[in-house]
Amino acid sequence: MLINRALLKYGYSNFNLEILEYCEACDLLAREQHFIITILPEYNTFQTAGSSLGFKHSEETKNIGCSYRF
Repeated sequence: MLINRALLKYGYSNFNLEILEYCEACDLLAREQHFIITILPEYNTFQTAGSSLGFKHSEETKNIGCSYRF
């Protein structure tokens, strides 16, 4: 949601997507963690690669799911 809002607010032309590095699948989490620590990406909600530990859904996001329950 955070990235979606930013794209709508600032426009797609103010963002870019680029490959930082090619690596083997077995090295993927280690390299992702390296870039999380090195770059400190503004829109990355996770502090640890491959883990959702510490991530908390906003109340708005939680409420969206409620409307789909049967």
